[in-house]
Amino acid sequence: MTSTSASATRADVIIDQDCELDDDGDDAAADLREAMYQEGKGTWYNGRLTLDSSGQLDADFDYDNPPFDGMLIRIC
Repeated sequence: MTSTSASATRADVIIDQDCELDDDGDDAAADLREAMYQEGKGTWYNGRLTLDSSGQLDADFDYDNPPFDGMLIRIC
C-alpha cells in the first residue's frame, strides 16, 4: 500500500487527516486485495471503505486507475 487517509464527517465539519495503517491493518488490506484478484482482470488499485454512524459499511474499489499515472515502478 502506498498511502492511507481517513476522513471524519459530521453535519457541521469535515476533518481530513493522513494516517498509516498499522501492520495488522496493512496485512488485512493486502490479503483483501489478493483475495479479490480475478484472472484476466487483475485486482483493484484503490479502495475506499466507508463506515457511517449507523454502522453501515460501504466499499468502493477502483479497477481502472493505476497509481502514478500508470507508470511501472521497479524496485531493485
